[in-house]
Amino acid sequence: MDPNHPLHRPARSDSYPQYLTAQVTFVGPGFTRKPPKYERFIRPTGLRMTKANVTHPELKATFQLDIIGVKKNPNGPMYSSLGVITKGTILEVGGAALVCGVWPCGLRALSNGCRQC
Repeated sequence: MDPNHPLHRPARSDSYPQYLTAQVTFVGPGFTRKPPKYERFIRPTGLRMTKANVTHPELKATFQLDIIGVKKNPNGPMYSSLGVITKGTILEVGGAALVCGVWPCGLRALSNGCRQC
């Protein structure tokens, strides 16, 4: 077909759409980026968090604990799988530095105030 023909379409591009997440995310310690051709969601290194400030409701103390994972994000399952941290996100934190029995479980919800989760 003639390249100047009005129905000529350019060849299909090999690149796929990429999306930049502009929110705080969590990635594990052994995370490595995929090659740019296969990477769908880009998570900037400046927005990757590894620690969370957790306030204990009974002790009235705040601890900085390592984030183990994102269990559930109220915005949807895709946010949970990407590790996006927003208000209401259920985080799994490691409380190995605390005395056993103080924390009933390692799951905490992210809130914007001092209310009990």
